[in-house]
Amino acid sequence: MSSPTPNPDDHSDLRDALRRDAARIQEPPFDAALHHATMRRIRSLSGEPAPRFAFRWITTLAASAALLVITAIFAHHQPARPRPDVAAAIASSQNAIAQLSLEPTPPLPAWISPTASLLDEPRIPE
Repeated sequence: MSSPTPNPDDHSDLRDALRRDAARIQEPPFDAALHHATMRRIRSLSGEPAPRFAFRWITTLAASAALLVITAIFAHHQPARPRPDVAAAIASSQNAIAQLSLEPTPPLPAWISPTASLLDEPRIPE
């Protein structure tokens, strides 16, 4: 019975030989003019028209228009909001701090613990 996926070790010798051969191949540096000439020739043989740069212009115009709209939205002058008086804000904060209690609060309220009543001092009922 064979598995649907081949064992990678079956072809390891062949793979190693192909890697050695590929390492020996020296590639010439990229020649852009040769590349473009080859692509033009391939396109002429296949009947495919050469790409036009209109798409690039349309994209640039659309991006510019979007940027212009965003700039216009953010540049729209809004009336200045009244700024709060800094001295009044500080006085209000100081008043709120002065009203705070200095006594420490218990870590947990009594209603949270079912055994909180066991921690109270024993009282004699009257």
